[in-house]
Amino acid sequence: RCTSWWKPELLFKIPTDHQEVQRLKMRYEKQGGLQRGMLVELANGAGAIVLEVNEEEVQLDCNNMLAGTSLRFVLDVLRVEEEGFTTFCAPEDGSLGFPNLKFELKDTEDK
Repeated sequence: RCTSWWKPELLFKIPTDHQEVQRLKMRYEKQGGLQRGMLVELANGAGAIVLEVNEEEVQLDCNNMLAGTSLRFVLDVLRVEEEGFTTFCAPEDGSLGFPNLKFELKDTEDK
């Protein structure tokens, strides 16, 4: 079980005349333009959810889409090399989408 924390500092209000908002408007024009709830790709490759669009600004949530939710993984253990706990950590660079994610595996065989 793991939790990815939602961070308020990843919420952004961007003026509609900002070049990134203009780029997004052009890119998503064929999908009806920027709309609330839309998942967009920013110029830096990051994803964001459009929270609000009005004449003055666009509000984006750049948190991971799973931030703030709990995840449960069901794994099949193929072999055990050592008794006890084994901890696996995702790369700190976030290359799996979850920096600092840790898994602990233990024998949970139902008896």
